[in-house]
Amino acid sequence: MKINEHFYKNSPFYRAPEDLVFYDVKKHESIAVHGILDDKAQTGFPRMPRAVAEATNERVACLYTNPAGGRVRFKTDSARLALRATYPNLTPRSILTDQASMGFDVYLYENGVPTFYAAPYPPVDMTDGYEKCITLGKGEHEVEIYLPIYNDLASLAIGLDAGASLAPPTPYTRNRPMLYYGSSITQGASASRAGNVYSAILERRFDTDFINLGFASGACGEEAIGAYMASLSPSVFVCDYDYNAPSAAHLAATHLPLYRKMRAAHPTLPIILITKPILLACADNEDNDRRREIICETYRTARAEGDKNVYLIDGKQMLARYGAGMACADGVHPNDLGMLAYADAITRILQNELGWEVRGK
Repeated sequence: MKINEHFYKNSPFYRAPEDLVFYDVKKHESIAVHGILDDKAQTGFPRMPRAVAEATNERVACLYTNPAGGRVRFKTDSARLALRATYPNLTPRSILTDQASMGFDVYLYENGVPTFYAAPYPPVDMTDGYEKCITLGKGEHEVEIYLPIYNDLASLAIGLDAGASLAPPTPYTRNRPMLYYGSSITQGASASRAGNVYSAILERRFDTDFINLGFASGACGEEAIGAYMASLSPSVFVCDYDYNAPSAAHLAATHLPLYRKMRAAHPTLPIILITKPILLACADNEDNDRRREIICETYRTARAEGDKNVYLIDGKQMLARYGAGMACADGVHPNDLGMLAYADAITRILQNELGWEVRGK
């Protein structure tokens, strides 16, 4: 698959130096890929098996190959780092930056703590891929690269200086992943870049792996995806699909059964239930009140049955302190500030109820 001819041939800004050595991130044993289905038979960077996606609904079958929540991690002493990405197709997203939708987000570890370093953004007229090189400087670097949120990725290779080391990353303190299920918000809309999605913020705070099963307009709590999630081994399950349930009646028919399925498979799993954020006065209505009550009723039922490992976050209050204009992109999807509010609300549960410690403190 060829790279955009104009940028590839004429602009060194979007063309990696020829003396770098490239490594396919899915094939090199020292490069760890997280949040992506570990199945060599699958092409691209899918988040779940194709059969499960197709059995769930058309939207999930379309979006499961978007590598939202995917991360590439490794150590190197290379003074330069290049990315060479190709895409099977590209779809602009009106509520997302191109950087979030199809670009990459690079963090470097400083004293064991990941710190934002660079966002190698794609060219505006990219057609099927691009290259970009950034300078890391001297010494050993531990690198984490977040993958695009809302576009499929056909291939990704990293370019390093010839002779540079390439070693596995430091393992997560919590290797059992947090599992997130929900709507376009869970998938990442409308964070400005992949590292600002609330699941990624929590990953860095608590040094924990995670799986993002957010699907824009596709999270409806069906049996197929419920059974798949119950087959996994998460450390925490965050359930946030209020927005995508087509009606309050559908939410009522699926929400408690989904909770019960996860609880039956994992008797002590911490489960966090979230109601949708209410940002605009027009959204503070009877339908959303009914949806909120359905989720609260799942929580109350669980607690009444003796479940001490279920928790509730009231989305109506979660972003209220910021007002409609500051924490969202369009009245529905949280921006970076809104994503931080989500992360803070979940942090309070992880710290105060589960005793998790924030990294570096």
